[in-house]
Amino acid sequence: MPTSNSNDSQVEEVYEQIEKAIDTIKGEENLIIMGDWNAIVGEGKGERNIMGKYGLGKRNDRGDRLVEFCAKHDLIITNTCFDYHPRRRYTWKMPGDVGRYQIDFIMDGENIEQVEDFMYLGSTISSDGRCKKEIIKRIYQAKVAFNKKRNIFTSKSIDLNIKKNLLKTYIWSIMLYGCETWTIAGEEMRRIEASEMWCYRRMQKISWTDRITNEEVLEKVSKRKSMWKSIQKRRNELIGHILRYDGLLLLILEGVIDGKNHRGRPRLQYISQIMEDQGCNSYQELKRKASDREAWKLLQTNH
Repeated sequence: MPTSNSNDSQVEEVYEQIEKAIDTIKGEENLIIMGDWNAIVGEGKGERNIMGKYGLGKRNDRGDRLVEFCAKHDLIITNTCFDYHPRRRYTWKMPGDVGRYQIDFIMDGENIEQVEDFMYLGSTISSDGRCKKEIIKRIYQAKVAFNKKRNIFTSKSIDLNIKKNLLKTYIWSIMLYGCETWTIAGEEMRRIEASEMWCYRRMQKISWTDRITNEEVLEKVSKRKSMWKSIQKRRNELIGHILRYDGLLLLILEGVIDGKNHRGRPRLQYISQIMEDQGCNSYQELKRKASDREAWKLLQTNH
């Protein structure tokens, strides 16, 4: 969209071009428009079907024109529908930080409901950005899958090595789906390790009331705890690919959000846990390590 220095006729010319593009869309297709509109819509003024109440600033003439355009095409300015802190709402900062404005918008033909979490590609995405709900769900699903094949896993007529291979391919694949992207705190790590031992105990028909330690259970199945190591390996393989190639994922990983952190202990960051795994003191050191593909691959093999 033309800048604030452009006259109204130039702005209208762009709107006419957008109108022509909209006319080519079939009725059953969902219309989504996004871009830099150089308009300030501000907070909602009763246009509940057009925008939410979480805009930024005071509406200007360009904002009125954009709202009029959205009303004509039954579009919703989705940026304004989410209750973010004002410092998270602006999309452009003037040179010298003399002003911050929300001028980039996404308009959608369907109303977007704000929810605490939703499913995407089989994973639970939480509004707080944490992985706790996803990890708990994965553990539950793995236990359900185990119980469905309980007769196999507890059978004495099937060799133990076969049962361990079945456990790895059938149960672990369910539990660890998407684990490469998890940020795992101490509580979640204990849950994961406990679920691994839960499977081994059920395989051997050992109850927690039998007062048999985890070490004794592992000895019976001739196995070491491996799930946490598997998560680290898969996570490090993913981050190696991301750090070696310029792309959207790298841009997101290295992106910085302006503003101050909340009071209290800082949250565990995804990249911080990988730096700890690799013994790196800085992100730059981690990126240098990952740049050598063969050395990084060998490092993960020997980890």
